[in-house]
Amino acid sequence: MEVRTKISEAVKIAITGVYSENKRKLEETVGMLPFIELVAKLNHGPTVLVAASVNVPKYRQAREWGIQVVSLDWVWACQTANKLVSCAPFRLKPFTGLVICCTGLDTAERSKIEASCTSNGAKFSTELRRDECTHLLAMSTKGEKYQYAKEWGKQIVTPQWFFSSLEKQECLDEEQFRVKEYKSVFFAEQSLRPTTTKTDPVAETRALVPSIAPGKLHRSNSNSSH
Repeated sequence: MEVRTKISEAVKIAITGVYSENKRKLEETVGMLPFIELVAKLNHGPTVLVAASVNVPKYRQAREWGIQVVSLDWVWACQTANKLVSCAPFRLKPFTGLVICCTGLDTAERSKIEASCTSNGAKFSTELRRDECTHLLAMSTKGEKYQYAKEWGKQIVTPQWFFSSLEKQECLDEEQFRVKEYKSVFFAEQSLRPTTTKTDPVAETRALVPSIAPGKLHRSNSNSSH
């Protein structure tokens, strides 16, 4: 493999999410381009990160540090042109390398998400597969998909994460879009009831009424009228 001497103005780049043969080929190509210098870590001063997926730690770090993130195609384009080309057309799509599944969404919203996945780097899956899916979009913590995704350590977020990332054209931090734990309406109403400060037999009796199923309460009133 021929390695050309790097020019002093060479652009420093880092690579992430690329493995095996693809990584070797990419490193060889960069080695032959005198205007690009490969560095191992982000703190070594790269201005460009070449990534195959947004689902890697270096992607998030690069976004925080203002480092441009591009797809592997940027390197091939530089090779073809034999010069540096603009990063803009090769900006990494917001869901590159992700496999997204949904649960509890209405048909219209689900269809919109599915249609946007492919054009933005992701694969949409109707089934939650342990060895494939990376993200589950959910409205609540109810349902089998949610329970399995939680058990398998998948990223579980609200649909707003998807649409906000789409709008900004970058994969946003999932922590801002976690699904809140589900609480039943009954217990939510109970928590809003005023507490009784004094021991009042009548008040205590009334407080017990909501814990009785409506059907049983109705039948009890019917019997007492006869």
